[in-house]
Amino acid sequence: MWIVIIAFPILTVGWFLFDKWKMETEIQSQGGMAIVHKELINILIDSTPYCKILQEGRSYIYIGRSDLHYEIVSHFSDISVIFRLENAFVGKHMLKWSFSKTDAPDYIYFRIEKDIESYFNKKFSKITYK
Repeated sequence: MWIVIIAFPILTVGWFLFDKWKMETEIQSQGGMAIVHKELINILIDSTPYCKILQEGRSYIYIGRSDLHYEIVSHFSDISVIFRLENAFVGKHMLKWSFSKTDAPDYIYFRIEKDIESYFNKKFSKITYK
C-alpha cells in the first residue's frame, strides 16, 4: 500500500517533467523561442522604442528595455505574455495574459495594447490636480 502512495506522486511528477522536456525539445528543434514566436516578438519590438531581446530560454523569452519588458512563456497548449513596468515615476506594474498557440500575433498584440491602455487609464484617472 505504501509503495502505491509513494509511487503515484513520483510517476506523476516524472510524467510532467518528461512532457515538459518534450515540449522544450520541440521548440528547440524549430529554432528556439525567437523563431517560434518571431511575428509576435517583431511586433512588440517594433512598437516599443529601444526594445530588444534580453534573454532567451528553452521555453521563454524576455524582450524589452531597462524599465519595461515582456515575458513570453510557452506552455503545453498556450502561451503566457507578462508585461512588467518598473519606473520611478509610475511605480511597478504587472499584467498577464494567456493566449492559445493558434491565436494570430496581431490579435495578441491588439489585446495586450488595449488592456495596457485601459489599465493605465483606470489607474491614473483617479489622480486629480488642485
